[in-house]
Order: sequence, then structure tokens, then C-alpha cells
Amino acid sequence: MAFYHQNKALVLNETLAQQLSRPSPKPLTNKVIVLIHGLTNLETIWDLKPDPLDSENKDAEAPNKDNYGRRLQDEYGYTPFYLRYNTGLSIKENGQKLNHLLNELQSAYPIQIDDIVLMGFSMGGLLIRSAQKLAQDKHTPWLDKLSNCYYIGTPHEGSPLEKFGHLAS
Repeated sequence: MAFYHQNKALVLNETLAQQLSRPSPKPLTNKVIVLIHGLTNLETIWDLKPDPLDSENKDAEAPNKDNYGRRLQDEYGYTPFYLRYNTGLSIKENGQKLNHLLNELQSAYPIQIDDIVLMGFSMGGLLIRSAQKLAQDKHTPWLDKLSNCYYIGTPHEGSPLEKFGHLAS
């Protein structure tokens, strides 16, 4: 599990600001958003498809392609982090790792974080819930900065496939 930027894992140390400034330098802000993909996805799920009629955006593989994180950065001042994790591990295991990684991010971030927002798609939302529960139980510092969580298509009551499997067994 790691935060990714431009398809490269970020190292949470004193070089974090430099890693995030490539290819286009954007200042880090005190507001952070973590975008978490779902089952069978990668962080590229947050990329936006280019408009085929837009003559300025002909290269869909350009490193500066548009995505939700970049828009949240431009419009609301959030520094985006994209989580990549092993969807084959249990939600609880991934929740523990995310809890730990958010602590590391808060420690390595070069300025004080005042606001953390978590956004999860499908299984990513379940991962958010698991990390929050662990953070509450352990009184983890990052939880004090958490202001919002957004769940997109998250099966909070179980997925239809999981329900069918349980019924069949």
C-alpha cells in the first residue's frame, strides 16, 4: 500500500514536496484529500477521459491528464493523494495499513495538515470505514483532522454478490 503520484509510489519523507511537484509544480496546502479506488481498479479510476472534441487535449496519455484530484486541487485547494492497495487483502488488514499510512503522511507532510478528506469508490469506501474505526479505537492523531468522508458506490450493507454467496453457503 502506498500513495501514488504520476504512477509512482511516493516516499513519505522530507522529499515529499519535491515528489509531488513533478511534472507541474503546485504548492502543497494544509488541506489534503485521499482518493481510494475500488476492487479491480487502480488510482487511475480518478482520471477523466479527454473530450474528443477538445483540440487542446489531444494526448490522452499526457502526464498532466485531467483527474478529479487535480480539479479538487485547482478549485478547492486540496492537495490530492491517490492510494494504491492490494484488493486481495481483507478490509481489516487494509484498514490497518491505511491507518498507519495516514499517520506517516501526517508526520512527513512538510506543513501542518488542518483538514483531511477521504473519498472512496466501492471497496475503497469500506477501507475508509475500517481505517476510521481503528483510528477511533487507538486515538490516532490523523482522525482529529478528518472533516469529511465521501463514499461513492460503497456497499455498506454488503454487495449483492457477497449476499448471494452467503445465502448459497
